[in-house]
Amino acid sequence: MKKVNNQLAVKTRTIEGSYLTAQVVEYGNLVWFRISANTKTTLNKGTEHKPFNISSSAPLFSVYRRITIDELKSFNFKIDQSGQVTIIPNVQIPEGTGINVSELYLKK
Repeated sequence: MKKVNNQLAVKTRTIEGSYLTAQVVEYGNLVWFRISANTKTTLNKGTEHKPFNISSSAPLFSVYRRITIDELKSFNFKIDQSGQVTIIPNVQIPEGTGINVSELYLKK
């Protein structure tokens, strides 16, 4: 087993999107996708924002969840099987709002 582990390399990259910045860490087929940043622009209620496409790290199954910022602000978060990241806010999220998302998944 040690020989196999020595052959796996950790790949880390930062993606500068139009709305946010994300980090992607890959270790074999495991991917850790993380947003821990302030929004660069206002995210409008009900608008489908597509800040990143992480096609080389696309998930085996789509990732979908609601992320809560505070008692009033939340958004739907999705990474589809093509690697497209989508955020749809339930209210307007002002520029400078902190967004924290952390997902661990298997890639295709």
